[in-house]
Formats: sequence, structure tokens, C-alpha cells
Amino acid sequence: MSTISDGSTDPLLARFKLLEETVDKLHRENRSLKTKLQSYNTLSTFYHEARQQNKNLNKQLAEKDAIIQELKSSQQTGAETAAEPHVEPPRSLIECLMEELNRIRNEHIETERIYREKVEKLNQENKKLQRELEDRDDDIEKVSSWPQQEKDMELLRLQRSLAEKERVQATSEVLCRSLSDESHHLRRKLAATAEMCQQLVKCLEETRQKGNVKSEEHLSQNINKGNNDDTSMRKLQEENRLLKQKVVHVEDLNAKWQKYDASREEYVKGLHQQLKDLKGQSDHPKAPPTTHKNSDILQKEISRLNRLLDDKIKEHTKLQQEAAEMVHARISDHERIQMLEQQVWTHIKSPFLMRSWSLITTSMVSASGFFV
Repeated sequence: MSTISDGSTDPLLARFKLLEETVDKLHRENRSLKTKLQSYNTLSTFYHEARQQNKNLNKQLAEKDAIIQELKSSQQTGAETAAEPHVEPPRSLIECLMEELNRIRNEHIETERIYREKVEKLNQENKKLQRELEDRDDDIEKVSSWPQQEKDMELLRLQRSLAEKERVQATSEVLCRSLSDESHHLRRKLAATAEMCQQLVKCLEETRQKGNVKSEEHLSQNINKGNNDDTSMRKLQEENRLLKQKVVHVEDLNAKWQKYDASREEYVKGLHQQLKDLKGQSDHPKAPPTTHKNSDILQKEISRLNRLLDDKIKEHTKLQQEAAEMVHARISDHERIQMLEQQVWTHIKSPFLMRSWSLITTSMVSASGFFV
């Protein structure tokens, strides 16, 4: 605090003005709470007046019930003394009056229940506002009773805490943006990989369907050309089996990419939720004793996120190495296919086999170019 007193008085005036603005804000909130309290008191008065009106209506209903009972009794006595001239009211009129009376009574009960619920809610809200008002008054009294030195120290602490939270928020936003971009990139790469796998499977299915129809004829026609042709065909079948195994491996890799993408999406959602929590904490700073504890928690959270990011980068590097190994394997397979193609070409002059192997070669070259 000695550094503040030795320097210029402008920062002290600015801090004092900031403190005054805070106190004014608390006073305004206090006045608004008092206004709400007055409005709730007015509503409570209206409720008591409504209850008084309900009592009057109950009295009127009781009087009408008494009149109806008198009419019923007079109807019974009139039936006994039929000799005397008496004008009876219609029975339908009495039934209509009874139905109307029951309807009004039910509406009255429902209205009274609704009023009771509303009053209970208003009383709870009133108590809550009174507690908040008392807390605000206590805060205002505490802040007003602080010495100027403590006020300046509190302002400095709040400014440092706000700057630290802004820095953490900016770091989290940058991390979330980078993770989101990486997630979009991986999603596009996964879609391209899935499309390539579908193309490979489709090409192999077409080749197998066409080969099952015509390969037997060509093989039966050329079966007498020697053991070299048989060896070449066995090699071709073996290469076909290896290609199917590699397609299965690519599909397995596709499933791994999908699981990885789902986990990354959940991770990004968790980071967004943590960012929202950090924003909420920055909008509502806590009490002075817990500021250092919150800073330690934020530092630990940042360290944990950095460790998770390193793990994800290592996993991504491992997957890239596996993809590179697959590319090398596919290049070697492509070379072997070309060699076998030359051998088959020297023994079997078949346009169908040439078309089939050209399709397979094109698919493998495009797949290897994609992974490179």
C-alpha cells in the first residue's frame, strides 16, 4: 500500500469512484427490492380483500340455500294440504337453480384454491426478497465501514483476479477453437476414408461377380498351358484374399476413427461447458478468502486440459504412423500386383482379366494417394 500512497492520486481517485459506483449500484438494487416488496404487499392486500368478498359470497350462498330449503319444505307441505290453493314453482326451475348453485360453489372453491396458491408463492418470494435485502444491506454496511486502505487493496485484488480470469478465458477459447477445427478436419478425413472404403468394397464385389462368371471359362480354356499359369492364378487368388483382408483392416480403421471422433466431440462439449462455467465465475466473483483457491483450481484445470491435449496429439501421431505403414504396404502390394500382371499378360491374353486388374490397380493407387 506504500506504493499507492507514494504515487499519483489519480489511481486512488479512480478506485474510489469505482467503489462509489459499486455502492450506488447496491443502493439501486436495494431500492428495486423495496419496490418489489411494496408491490407484493399490495398484492397481499388485494388477496385479503378477495377473501372478504369470498366470505360475503359464502353468506349469500347460505341465504340462497336457506331459501331453497324453505321452498322444498313449502312444496312438501303443499302436497299434504292439496285442498288449499297454492302456486308451486316448476320442478325444472328448481333443478336448474340447484345446478347453477353447485356450479357457482365449485367455481368458488377452485378460485379460493388458486388464490391460496398464489398467496403462498407471493409469501415465499417476499421472504426471499427480504433475505436478499438484508444481505445487501449487510454488504453495503461492511463496504462502507472499510478503511480507504482496505478498499484500495480490495480493488487491486479484484482487478488482478479479473485479469487472471480473462487470461484463462482467452486461453480456453483458443484451445476450444483449435480443438473444434481439429474435430472438423478429422470428421472430413473420416468421411473421405469411409467413401474410399465403400469404393474399394464395391470394386472388389464387381470384380468378384464378373470373375466368378468368366474366370472359370478362361481358366478351363488355358488349363493346359502349364504349371506356370496355375501358379499365377493361385498367386492372383492369394492377392485377392490379401486385398480383402486389407479392406477389412481399413473398415476396422474407419470404426476406430468414428470412435475417436465421437470421443473428441464429447471432449469439445465438455470444454465448452467448462468455458461456460468459467464465464459464470468471472461474471460473479466470489468472496476474497476463496480467490486464491479458485486460481489454484483454474491452474490445475488448465494443466489437466494440457495433459489431455498431449495425449490426444500422441494418439493422433500413432494413427498417422499406422496410416503410413498401410501406405507402404499398399505400395509394395501395388508393385507385386504389377509384377503378377506382367506374368499373367505373358501367359493369358484375356481382355477381361486386364480390365479387372486395371480397376484394382486404379483403386489401390487412389487409396494410397489419399493416405499419403
